[in-house]
Amino acid sequence: MNWVKGVQNIANFRNIRQWRRLVTCLQPHHLRPAQPRIQDQHSKLYSPCQLIHSHCANYAAQEQNSTDILLGLLDGFRQSQTLFSAVELGVFDFLDVEKASAEDVSNGLDLSLDGTERLLDACCGLGLLQKQANGIYTNTHVAEMHLLKRSPHSFVGYILHSQELLVPLWSHLATAVAQGSNVWENTFGTSAEQVFSNVYVSTHGIERFMSAMHSMGAQTSPFIVSAFDLSSYRSVLDLAGATGHLAIAFCRAYPDSMACVGDLSQVLPTTKIYIDEASLTHRISVCEIDMFHKIPCTITPSDAPVDLIMLSRVLHDWKDDDCIKILKNSFSALHQGGGVLIAEKLLNNEKHTGPVSAQLQSLNMLVQTHGRERSLNEFETLLHHAGFVDVRAHSTGKYLDVILAKKP
Repeated sequence: MNWVKGVQNIANFRNIRQWRRLVTCLQPHHLRPAQPRIQDQHSKLYSPCQLIHSHCANYAAQEQNSTDILLGLLDGFRQSQTLFSAVELGVFDFLDVEKASAEDVSNGLDLSLDGTERLLDACCGLGLLQKQANGIYTNTHVAEMHLLKRSPHSFVGYILHSQELLVPLWSHLATAVAQGSNVWENTFGTSAEQVFSNVYVSTHGIERFMSAMHSMGAQTSPFIVSAFDLSSYRSVLDLAGATGHLAIAFCRAYPDSMACVGDLSQVLPTTKIYIDEASLTHRISVCEIDMFHKIPCTITPSDAPVDLIMLSRVLHDWKDDDCIKILKNSFSALHQGGGVLIAEKLLNNEKHTGPVSAQLQSLNMLVQTHGRERSLNEFETLLHHAGFVDVRAHSTGKYLDVILAKKP
């Protein structure tokens, strides 16, 4: 019985006198002999029975708490799959057009009524939908902000990227841990070495990845560029910048600045679309760059010397040696006094202490790239090895943290 285990583990009975006290405590109250009072360190008086019952109650509470923690972890994938499926099926966009019953959603999206009602109710439980007394479902504020394709704060791109790409890769996490490398070949039968060739295998793949990066980047980039006073940097290179979300945020925060987004040739047509939608084509240019070969020391079209190179969620894709190569090329491209701005999830220097989001993201890097998440100490080592000094870090309180270092 659990109460016996609790008493044995916590009270640690060692003689027959203690067991008699236990038996006494389990008797009906009117049959119990008078009990002496015990004073604890906080000057409260307890009988032995009260102490035993207190220990048993604490043990039961701890046991229940451990069960709740485990059940919460087991429910985690169900919650994410509920979210992914509702987005994939277009539930939130449908309810954005009109408030609807389960039958309306079922008919409108050509889904089974039973399955639709279960999915909608689960979304209510997760705080994504609300159900009115008349059976009509509506989006909550969370859904309106982040789960509609039309929203400027939408996470739809990253959710679809997770559903189509990350979930299959994560299903081979045990294999990734065993072999210490990504599982592209195990999951999709493609090269484990050419990670981004796998991502950019088609127009759909490029658009999916770019939309995913923009979903996350648009939420965090304004906080990244305001983490430090960067007003002295006038010409900025957003290296491997994807949609240019960081360059866009920088130019909006510093009106006198110019920027260039450097990336692979197959990415840049999509980059131009995002810059045009931000109405910043007059201040942000694009250029093809191989960051492992050479990084330009000027930005087009003005040929102004690069003052600051920004790397947002780039270094976590690569091994230490590759990171040092990128940072050394950045160092060579900068003039004296130039800077490098790094945006990544920072692990604590004692990595086992978290934060959990960074620990999980490091596993995410394991299954799909050659890289990992790092601590500030590790980034300092990489930066110093490349020649940078005056390394400073700032926690934004958002998804990414920021590091700034200078070329002496």
